[in-house]
Amino acid sequence: METEAEQTCSNQTNDNIVISDDKQLVDVQLVHDYLCNHSYWAKDILYSVVQTSIDNSYCIGAYVNNNNNVNGNDEKKLKQIGFARLITDYSTFGWLADVFVLPEYRGKGVSKLMVEHLLAQKWTDYMRRIMLSTSDAHGLYSRYGFQHIPTNAPTLPMAILKLNAHQLQLQDLKIKQQQQLEQEQEIKEKI
Repeated sequence: METEAEQTCSNQTNDNIVISDDKQLVDVQLVHDYLCNHSYWAKDILYSVVQTSIDNSYCIGAYVNNNNNVNGNDEKKLKQIGFARLITDYSTFGWLADVFVLPEYRGKGVSKLMVEHLLAQKWTDYMRRIMLSTSDAHGLYSRYGFQHIPTNAPTLPMAILKLNAHQLQLQDLKIKQQQQLEQEQEIKEKI
């Protein structure tokens, strides 16, 4: 039996934009490409990291529906145009991350639809904190109650910042690949 947080739902707008939390619809390759090559926050992120982050988060996708039938969504007819994910325990805390809309679909309210879809989930009503960190779109998020955390708040947010973690991971992967090649070469030389 699915819990309320595991149920998937879709909403279609008049512009044939579908917002869905069905992870089966997520185009992981597109999400990876955007994050790795076009975002300012996840440059060089590995595909495996993106896949793992999707697997372990509540995800929202925005799609253009060329099928005109939200109840019979044919995955082949849906083109992903946006993405957002909430890293959460589904009860007390969530961190909104990796929100993006492809450039050609910006300015059409797609980000608003994704945030509204997230906040329409009943389980978010009971969370003590939903946080995010962004250098842009402050106006968008403030409409939905996000606010700068005042310095006189009862608790101050702290973080371990590893802003180059993706580059380090990529470096480690290259080193492991090189070591593997060297080991294979040694084996070939012994034969």
